[in-house]
Amino acid sequence: MPIASLRRALAAAAALAFLAPVAARAQGAGCDGQPTAVKIIVKVENVHASEGLMAATFYNDASKFLQKGGSIRVLREPAHAPGQSICFWAPAPGDYAVVIYQDVDSNHKFAFNLFTGPKEPWGLTHNPPNLSLLHRPTFNEVKFAAHPGENVVSVSLNYPK
Repeated sequence: MPIASLRRALAAAAALAFLAPVAARAQGAGCDGQPTAVKIIVKVENVHASEGLMAATFYNDASKFLQKGGSIRVLREPAHAPGQSICFWAPAPGDYAVVIYQDVDSNHKFAFNLFTGPKEPWGLTHNPPNLSLLHRPTFNEVKFAAHPGENVVSVSLNYPK
């Protein structure tokens, strides 16, 4: 294969790899994943700055809540002040919980200090007021029922003290 053809083929493959997530979102009308009967839209409120990434972590199992590898999906999008919506096609109706944090430094890690708590903006469904090593909300405290159709929940970000 001539060099020019190889370059064109590599450029086309790179374009497809870049556009595949965009196409999946377009097919799902702005929602992540393949369309299902259950659409969850999280309205993230109280975003002070358009910096870094907004990370949304979805759980549907109380025994795996806030456990490493326990989520069913993690989505990351550029953060937008004063708020934004994050959409996800859920696998089925049922109970879900959503944890949001603004990954200000875009390192894909939630900055947390063992003594003082979160170092980045955060929020959970039902907006519990504290998050610390001594108080971690349970799945039952933050779960919501997702039914067939569109389910909209709001999460207001809390800021480190």
